Amino acid sequence: MSQLDSQMVPEGYKQTEIGVIPEDWEISLLSELCDVIDGDRGQNYPNANDFLVDGYCVFLSATNVTKKGFLFNNTSDSF
Repeated sequence: MSQLDSQMVPEGYKQTEIGVIPEDWEISLLSELCDVIDGDRGQNYPNANDFLVDGYCVFLSATNVTKKGFLFNNTSDSF
């Protein structure tokens, strides 16, 4: 970590617009990786019957969004 603190990029890493990341990582928009659906509390908002124990979709609410990023400790898996 001392290398990162001193603005040096360690071997095997690269400097990007979001910070220092491993060389083999790519930066993508979330919308390029998955469908992002605005639940908007209207017709698209899932209800309890839509959630499953295991699923392919993680439902995030405003409580999951922070200034430092997303919190995934309290999510719901939906259908």
